[in-house]
Amino acid sequence: MERVSTMVSQKPVVIFSKTSCCMSHTIKSLIREFGVNPMVYELDEIPRGREIEQALSRLGCPNVPAVFISGECVGGANEVMTLHLNRTLKPMLTRAELLEELTQRDFCKSSIRAPIIPKPNVTFPIWICSPAVIE
Repeated sequence: MERVSTMVSQKPVVIFSKTSCCMSHTIKSLIREFGVNPMVYELDEIPRGREIEQALSRLGCPNVPAVFISGECVGGANEVMTLHLNRTLKPMLTRAELLEELTQRDFCKSSIRAPIIPKPNVTFPIWICSPAVIE
C-alpha cells in the first residue's frame, strides 16, 4: 500500500487503468478533455500490476479505473461520471492542478533566490483588447 501512496502523490491526478477496459479508456478521455494530463498506470502492462490492484482494493478502490485526485481516491468510473454529471469533477480537477502549480512555484521560489526585476507598465490602445477584456 505504501507503493500506491507514493504513486498517487507524484501527480495531482492519477488513474490506475487497464488497456482492455473500455471504461478506463472513457474516464481517461473525459479527464483529458478538461485539459488535465493525468499520470496513468496501466495495471495490465506494468510490473506487479496485480499486487497494485490488490492494494487499491484494500485502500477502498476495488474497481478499475481507480481515479485519485490530490492523493485521494475519488472512485471508479461510476463515481467519476457522477461527479461529472453533478458538475463537481471539473472544479476538483482545476483545484488539484492549481495546487500542484502553486507547490511547484513555491518550490522554485525557495530554491532559487534570483532578484525580481520589475516589468515595465505597458498600456495598449483599447482597440487592441478583446471585448471580454474591456468588460
